[in-house]
Amino acid sequence: GICPEVTDSFTVTYEPCSVYAENDTLTGNVPGANATVNILSNDTLYNGTVVTAANVTVDIDPGTPGVQSTLVIDGEGTWTYNTTTGELTFDPEEGFTSDPTVITYILTDNATGLQDTAQVTVGYDESAPSADNDTGTGSPGDTVTVNILTNDELSDGSQATADNTSVLLIDPATGNPTITENVVVVEGEGVWTYEPATGVLTFTPEEGFTGDPTVITYEMTETLTGLSDTATVTFTYDNDDPLANNDISAGNLPGEDVVLSILSNDELSDGST
Repeated sequence: GICPEVTDSFTVTYEPCSVYAENDTLTGNVPGANATVNILSNDTLYNGTVVTAANVTVDIDPGTPGVQSTLVIDGEGTWTYNTTTGELTFDPEEGFTSDPTVITYILTDNATGLQDTAQVTVGYDESAPSADNDTGTGSPGDTVTVNILTNDELSDGSQATADNTSVLLIDPATGNPTITENVVVVEGEGVWTYEPATGVLTFTPEEGFTGDPTVITYEMTETLTGLSDTATVTFTYDNDDPLANNDISAGNLPGEDVVLSILSNDELSDGST
């Protein structure tokens, strides 16, 4: 007899295999310097093969539509991904000396379209700012000013300003910060005043004080890191001779005592009586 024909068929399907993105950390960077890390070196395909820049796509700004290789974080700096090498670089803004915000990137396998995410953490070894000593000169009786921040630097070497630092004046009598903020009163000499908005320090001598004021110290603190350094301020005066003027008393009666104030028309070197 004739047997019916039986046909068997098989269908084989494959599930796309995953891609794995691992977190990256780079610490010990110098404030102000670029930090670069190869974020692909620890990322793998399903079989453990390390991915390459040629077979994956990286988006370092998931919050923006499309694939972004640049991310700018205001007040911190710019992240840039090199699509050829797989290296990610953080370039800090001038004056930013702290650790940047941790960012997330999306890793996409070009062959399958499958994705995974990972984070990148960059850390900086915070260094103290540099406060340098200041000097100023004047004539006796003059008020003398100096911007004490113009020769000071943040830990990344950028300019210290009134916006990125704070200053404490140290009372030379106690060695401690002044009770009245931004003011130092030195008895018998005068008053030191610091203006936080400008960085200018002013010494106003008492009337009749014609010598050099006591050297004072200030402590400058970097706002971002909270680290500090100290420096001194030395003002010197060009000491002039006092002025003694001749005295005359006329019209006195013979035989009577004559009294004359010989200092009333004389002046100290600052012009005071």
